[in-house]
Amino acid sequence: MTRSRPQAQDRNLANLIDAPDFDEAEFVALAALWSDQGMAHLVEVYEKGSDGTTPAALVLVDFGTETMFKSRVLKAAQAAPAVDYVIARLQDQVNGGQTPKLDYVVISHQDTDHWSLLNYLVDSVETQDWAEHFKVGKICRGGSDWGQSAKAALSRLAAYVADTDTDYVPWTKNETNYDNPDGDPGQVFNLGDVYFRLLTVNAPVSSKGMDLKKNGTSAVVVLDYKGVKSVLPGDATWETLKDANKYLKKWAKKEKTPMQPCFVLSVPHHGSLRTIVPNHKATELDFAIVRAFTEYLKPNSTVASAGIKNGFKHPYLEVLLEFSKYVETDFNLMHDIVFFSNENQDWGSLVLAGKVFTTQLTLTLPIQVADWRFALNNDGQTFITPYIFDGVTKEYLAKKAEEESEMDTGDIFPMSRELAVEIAGMRVETAKVDSPVRRVTARPGAGAP
Repeated sequence: MTRSRPQAQDRNLANLIDAPDFDEAEFVALAALWSDQGMAHLVEVYEKGSDGTTPAALVLVDFGTETMFKSRVLKAAQAAPAVDYVIARLQDQVNGGQTPKLDYVVISHQDTDHWSLLNYLVDSVETQDWAEHFKVGKICRGGSDWGQSAKAALSRLAAYVADTDTDYVPWTKNETNYDNPDGDPGQVFNLGDVYFRLLTVNAPVSSKGMDLKKNGTSAVVVLDYKGVKSVLPGDATWETLKDANKYLKKWAKKEKTPMQPCFVLSVPHHGSLRTIVPNHKATELDFAIVRAFTEYLKPNSTVASAGIKNGFKHPYLEVLLEFSKYVETDFNLMHDIVFFSNENQDWGSLVLAGKVFTTQLTLTLPIQVADWRFALNNDGQTFITPYIFDGVTKEYLAKKAEEESEMDTGDIFPMSRELAVEIAGMRVETAKVDSPVRRVTARPGAGAP
């Protein structure tokens, strides 16, 4: 099988130009990318009047995978799909005569599964023929207790910003853009009429345990386009949401709903139970804070990142149900979700039409996983598109190795990055939400919604 990626068109790389400033977007897409036990989001902004093939701006919000107890080969193979997606969008920019650029990179906090893919991304960028033209506009990071490995990964990316003193911004205190209900929300940055705001970052945490402190201080990022919100809360805990509720309650007293309408909510901390309620071991779980937060948002859809055979048991069914109280149930694309049931203490799966999504779809080998792309155009229409493929596991790699051996192609271990990308490149595409699933041999370009 030949690996698919938008191919470089005939062009003079020296003539690439920076994307011009624009006032309005034609559509905005949020890609929730499968990264095994990790979290990775890419926001793609397409300028009004464009044909939807060249993103005018790209924003990463978290980009990591868990690396514990994994071989070098497995880590690289699992990193490949998300990295390849971002590289493909940068290649789209190059193909359109535009400088490849990540306008902003926002990392919610310092846990490995939210930043570790940055190393693989830089590795891949450095192999491209446009590597010397690659740029990063600005890097922002939230959360407490950043370790040296995490800082080093961001420093590699920071080599591509214009000025590290001004374009690499650590958020070090508790802050929000929603502190003044008598006015309009503030913003961290905007790309034309697409705004990015902070609901909270570095929330005060009283829970014991370094992991709870790191997770609790996550940045909660709000994407606002045409007044429609998408919320990316990293590994927010009940204490993070408590802090967010504090601000949103002030708006509610003014009979304002700054988080509505909410198109999609990325489920906090992958759907963890332990960190989303203050009494996770109790018989009667206390979801009061979650319910208040969900009431402020009323999300139309939810998506939870899920790792294959992950020992954290994410996402919990009970957590998905709480955050998904207001999701649209009459969605015309049947799809699978997976979850861990606290009541049954076992994994399960469902086929449903409601707008609840997980990045892992099935539990039996070969395990199916998906990137979910949530697009909103300037007329207010929404589109949800899955890209479904085989999740990379040890069993999957062993099978591929056996197949390659039978083909007498030689020893493929240690696996090259190119082969890892190719293995992860087998996709199933759904062209539109109301179209039947059709199988293809390669991942298509992102294109219009």
